[in-house]
Amino acid sequence: MFYSDGPPVDKAGKITECPVCNNEELSKGANHCRICGLSLANRCEGIEEYDGYNNREMAYHDNPANARFCEICGVETQFFRKGILKPWNEVKELIEANSEKFPAVQTPSPTDATQQAMMQHIDEDDDLPF
Repeated sequence: MFYSDGPPVDKAGKITECPVCNNEELSKGANHCRICGLSLANRCEGIEEYDGYNNREMAYHDNPANARFCEICGVETQFFRKGILKPWNEVKELIEANSEKFPAVQTPSPTDATQQAMMQHIDEDDDLPF
C-alpha cells in the first residue's frame, strides 16, 4: 500500500507549498517557511546522540514527505506532530474505502512485459539456422 498523503516536494525533498499557511514563496536555499516557520523538510523531532567523548547532541534526520516516523531513529516527524499527516490507520481506511470507487489501473508486471518482448523478438527472427 502506498501512503501518498504527504505534501508535494521538490527534487531536494523540500515542500513546494507550505501545508500550514499555504505560502508559495519559498526561496531556493530556505530551510523554513518565512511565514509560519515550518521546516521545509520533514525532519524527525530529534534524538540524543553522544560522540566518543560523551558529548551530547541532538540529531535530526530528513524523511520523505509522507513519513510519520523517522526511518533512522523511529521518532515522530514534524509533519506528523503538527497534524499535516494524519495517523496511518485513518489514511489506510480512506484508501481502502476509495479503492472500491477508484480501482487501481492494472498494468502488466515487468516479467509479463519482458516475456512478451522476448516472444515478439523470437517471432521476428524466422531465419534461425536450427
